[in-house]
Amino acid sequence: MQISIKDKEEWVNRVGELSIAEKYIWDMPWAYHPKDKKLEVFSKDSFVQELIYEMVLQTEEILVGKYDELSSDLNEKIALFHQDSIQVNLMGNSIKVELIAFFDMNHGLISGIARFSEDALNYEFIREYIQYKRNLDSVVQENEQLRLLAYKDQLTQLYNRTFMEEQLNMQIEQVGRYGKDVSLILFDIDDFKVINDVYGHCLGDKVLKELSSRIKSHVRASDIVARWGGEEFLILLPETDVKVAEGIANKLCHLIGNHVFDCVGHVYISLGVTQLNTSDSFRTVLKRVDKALYHAKQHGKNQSVCFLNDDDIPFSTMIVSWHHSWECGHSIIDAQHKNLVDYVNRIFKAMSEKQDVSSVIYLLSKMVQKTKHHFESEELILAQLGYSSFLHHKELHESLVVKAMNLHRDVTKSQSYQSTYVSYIIEDVILKHMLHEDAKFYSLVK
Repeated sequence: MQISIKDKEEWVNRVGELSIAEKYIWDMPWAYHPKDKKLEVFSKDSFVQELIYEMVLQTEEILVGKYDELSSDLNEKIALFHQDSIQVNLMGNSIKVELIAFFDMNHGLISGIARFSEDALNYEFIREYIQYKRNLDSVVQENEQLRLLAYKDQLTQLYNRTFMEEQLNMQIEQVGRYGKDVSLILFDIDDFKVINDVYGHCLGDKVLKELSSRIKSHVRASDIVARWGGEEFLILLPETDVKVAEGIANKLCHLIGNHVFDCVGHVYISLGVTQLNTSDSFRTVLKRVDKALYHAKQHGKNQSVCFLNDDDIPFSTMIVSWHHSWECGHSIIDAQHKNLVDYVNRIFKAMSEKQDVSSVIYLLSKMVQKTKHHFESEELILAQLGYSSFLHHKELHESLVVKAMNLHRDVTKSQSYQSTYVSYIIEDVILKHMLHEDAKFYSLVK
């Protein structure tokens, strides 16, 4: 039996329609739908809800039997039913209640009230139980408030990154399982550092708060807006395809751009837009929407750019910048890693400039050779150092080389360079292997 909670005012309206005596209105009202086996309780008090549920559960068979009996009688469409001394057990205590039911065959509904039986009513227990339930409800409400507080960004009062990560992961699962339409908008404030430098961080915070308030008030109730970090924000749009998301992004871009902020004047935002794909992971969808935002900022700012899938991403956005944290401390390995990154950027530059396909394929061929040479050199060094996971590391190298050669063969055959090859260079060679697997031996060589 399903239960739903309704407002007492709704019961008052229903009572008026069903002409039940007014003296019963403020007891413990309920309604039961026999066909759906659904119970409605017209009280927000958890004690009343539990009491009525137990009472109807015990008398459900009698009520349904009476309802079926009336259904077979074409003449009788309305009837009253009364039963007293129903024993309801709550927390090991027995409470006697009486049930008054009104059968409305025209609406297919049984409604009524529950009343405490005057005889054998344990008033002390009732008072204690009600107080217990209300205290429990208060604790639950306080815990919920604390939970929401933990998910809020204190400055902007938007959701924080932790909450957004949870929600995004849930939506990724829904898209992967059911193929639902879910979109994502990532945006940040253009030249926000200038605002902080010129007007100070206090006014910068004021801009963040004012902008957050305007964004929040102009998105739909179903949309989730979070401060992703600093001046960067993320909007999750459930049940929304990318065309609608683009429209929302453009609307927000104009909304902020046309607004005059106190003391600082006009402020502008750049936005990246994408739609979740069934094959997306948390990392892939964020990378794609981040690339869209990067493209918007690189090509004029104060605009939105949409990448529906990875094939939409221009090669010009794929420049890899070397970071000092990638250095392991061994001069030869570090020099070769830097050389590989530089060569990757050379390939991406050629692709973005739409150079001749044969020229790009030649560069890809050289990339395979350079990678293979680096692996062999690195293996010699690790063997000399006695790296404990040397054999496993060598196996990883071999699998990467085989994959690279197969991809190169396919690209050469088709005379085109597809995103799978680009993904191999960035994901498999640089991000997964160089930054993850190689990092495991850094402590040995430093």
